[in-house]
Amino acid sequence: INKALASYNIIGFDQRGFGRSLPTHVRPECSLQTYGIGEAYENLDLTDDDSIRAYAQVFKTRNIECWKHPDFQLTSDSGKTYHFLEHSGTRQLAEDIERVRGLFGDQKLSVHGSSYGTSVFGTYATMFPANVHLMVLDGSINPVSDIVVFSEDQARSLNQRIDYFIAGCEFGDGCVVDDVSQCVRDLHDVMIANKEVVKKEFAIEKYGRPASTRRIFSDILNELSENVDKIPAVCSAA
Repeated sequence: INKALASYNIIGFDQRGFGRSLPTHVRPECSLQTYGIGEAYENLDLTDDDSIRAYAQVFKTRNIECWKHPDFQLTSDSGKTYHFLEHSGTRQLAEDIERVRGLFGDQKLSVHGSSYGTSVFGTYATMFPANVHLMVLDGSINPVSDIVVFSEDQARSLNQRIDYFIAGCEFGDGCVVDDVSQCVRDLHDVMIANKEVVKKEFAIEKYGRPASTRRIFSDILNELSENVDKIPAVCSAA
């Protein structure tokens, strides 16, 4: 951030439904945790259609219950009624960004988006291409709003991360283990066998709060990719 501030003005604002923007999405009815996303994510498996359906069902239930909340049913001064959630999507966010840009004068934006932010700034650049200077999209997600497709992508993501880690070891020379695939399986089995300890005690020490074994496992692979000298010790312990 400090390096960026030397060359850029960093602008932030409250997205519709968040921060000081009202009505707010920050309520139990709109939280995935209310409907068991943790357990559904924990059991998500690309080879198990039931687990993908269960994961998708959490999102479907959340969307329905959030939509029904009375605070989102608004009435204008003229008496016309409308639903807030129909006016707080990605397109509206892109339009709000353009309004904010206009408040700072006729200048182009350099934007950085990660995860959902890739959809936001991809949409913004599509709608207002002349107003984008530089753009970085990191960790792109499928822009199609399809719960089943999203659920399948989530199930596929860990498998791909594992495959990438194994391929990096097999085609490189820094892992120094005879069978990295077996090492990964052993590590995963140990974590699953001790998942309650891993999800709570280990996660709280690492993140300051509980986390799923899927997230922890993926993060461990990321750290081992950056610190290959630790791989033999981890494999031996597993």
